[in-house]
Order: sequence, then C-alpha cells, then structure tokens
Amino acid sequence: MLVQKFGGGILATQSDFQRIAGIVKKTNPTAIVVSAVQGVTDELISLLETAKQGKNFSTQLKKLCNKHIALSEKNTGQIEKVFNEIEKLLKGISYTGEYSDKLYASVVSRGEYLSAIILGTYLPQYTFWPAENGIIAIG
Repeated sequence: MLVQKFGGGILATQSDFQRIAGIVKKTNPTAIVVSAVQGVTDELISLLETAKQGKNFSTQLKKLCNKHIALSEKNTGQIEKVFNEIEKLLKGISYTGEYSDKLYASVVSRGEYLSAIILGTYLPQYTFWPAENGIIAIG
C-alpha cells in the first residue's frame, strides 16, 4: 500500500498541482493526502479573527476564493460552494463575536478540502474522499 502526502510548501501554483499529478500518475499510490495550499491555513485563521472582531472579511474571502479558482482546471462551482459555506460560518462568527473549537476546526480544515478538490481536477481517475466521510478499507 502506497500513501503519498504533499505538503503546502509545494502546493502554491497550477504547475505545482500539474507536477504532483504527474508524480501520482507514475507511482499509482493507493491514497493521496494533501495539505492546504501554501499560506491558506494562515489566511483562514486570519478570516476567523477578522470575523470575530466584527470587521468586514468579504474582500479577503473573495481574494482567497479567486486564488483557488485560478489553481483549478475545472470544478470551480465546487470551490465556490465551499467558499459560500465558509462565508456563512464567518457571518455567524461576526454576529456572535466568538467561535468554538469545532467551528474553528471546520473553517481551517477547508484548506485541505479545497486542495483535494483542485488536485482531483488533475486526476479524474481517482475518487475524491473527504476525511470527514471516514476511512474506507479496500481489500
């Protein structure tokens, strides 16, 4: 069983995703794990804090969304859907001025989720299986 993990340091540009897809096609791993795109986890944390302070986060969120869309060859609708969900959570945080550990984890984990969506556009032969769906055993 071969599992490959690609960290955020090498997930910054469209050519990075293309290079990773090439590696995956050559090595044919059983599973692929990706981190958030370089700098995205910090951006999501910043968005949480901006919302918690009741400040406007729309421009920052839109910029982050556009960054992900630019990295993807397709599935931009799926990326926009994730950002719409993040926006709803941030609006709630903005109203209450606080967030739980669970809400924090939910927002911050979207970075990895988005990277997997993007990599999936370069590797359509693989099945996208978000971690929140649990673990699947293939025998």
